Amino acid sequence: MNGSYEPGKPLSLDWRATDLDWLPEPPEARNRREHAAMMVIMFDACMEYCGQARPITYSRNRNHYAGKGRYQGSLYRYTLIVPAVDKLAEAGLIDHWKAPVAGGPTGRQSEFKASPLLIEALPNEPPLHWVEPGELVRLKDADGNLIPYQDSLRTVRDRRMLREINEAISGFDLDINAPSVERNGQILMIGEDSIYLARNHLYRVFNGGWSLGGRLYGPWWQNCRRVHRPFITINGEPTVEPDYEQLHPRLLYGHCGHILDSNAYTVPGFKRADGKLAWNVLLNASTRQKAVMAIANTLGDSAEIENCYYQAVRLVEALEKRHAPISEYFGSGFGLRLQNIDAGMAEHVMRKTLKQGIPCLPVHDSFITPERHEDVVLEAMDEAFERATKKPQISYN
Repeated sequence: MNGSYEPGKPLSLDWRATDLDWLPEPPEARNRREHAAMMVIMFDACMEYCGQARPITYSRNRNHYAGKGRYQGSLYRYTLIVPAVDKLAEAGLIDHWKAPVAGGPTGRQSEFKASPLLIEALPNEPPLHWVEPGELVRLKDADGNLIPYQDSLRTVRDRRMLREINEAISGFDLDINAPSVERNGQILMIGEDSIYLARNHLYRVFNGGWSLGGRLYGPWWQNCRRVHRPFITINGEPTVEPDYEQLHPRLLYGHCGHILDSNAYTVPGFKRADGKLAWNVLLNASTRQKAVMAIANTLGDSAEIENCYYQAVRLVEALEKRHAPISEYFGSGFGLRLQNIDAGMAEHVMRKTLKQGIPCLPVHDSFITPERHEDVVLEAMDEAFERATKKPQISYN
């Protein structure tokens, strides 16, 4: 795997086979679990080859695997993954690049791809199917790493709710009806993007605490480019995507006892896109200075960093002045608390619509639904917003 560096995708153990007659015999394993690890590694390599054909990255650092069983499954262990990769590489079933040390001096992890031997054996339509993620309720630390946790009534309730929603969604026929789509079984290719229609389950991600984040992630339609989403069909019907405009600004103003009476992102002398980016950075950054630096880095390249920093300061000051009633929340990391609220709103919308048998696919602050059900979804969205702004949910406690 020499040549120019290609960004990879992390190893996942989410694929299973309905037929193994096509698969080359893997090397001899120490036990059944190592054999199973080799199989799912080959499945992942095959599916990635059929999609974007990126290298698959994995860690050879033993510490990386500690406490990951809840999220990745019982096969995701250093003592299984690393020996399995090495044996598959030796057998010529994967092409392997091993980082010199854990993480490597270049910051790259070890990686592999399906070898010509494995690709040659692959049927035109791989007999592989995606399985539900091992954990539907996920908790990350401040650095974005998944961390273990003890179950509570809340996590048990969230997991049950997600299973009910996922079961309902799995009963819908989801597709993309666009002229530029190329099909390879259950994989759709649109330009350089690959979409796995089987990947239609939602899970929740909390960030540093159970009142931070909690948004729904995972399904293919969330990773579908905005330009392609209008072509999504549900049960063969065309869809629409009603959304909340300026959701976080409106939520924050409402909880502070004020009404947002104009566009929150419009700042004289700046593009609206820059104003929107700066607003979101200010709400999510833990300090004002971190927000200014992050905004400066997006306004231009390193050769203009001094001027960009000056422009970022001006933009932040203009937003603080314009939004004085809520400016105390800027540089406070409060965006994650707002995400927790909009996650609860999304849950309300989905529960209400799915209870009526109406398909509703969440994209954080918008929902994809058949055209004929748009009014019902809009009504549920309005109800969710009203409930959220009436509750005293925002606090520093």
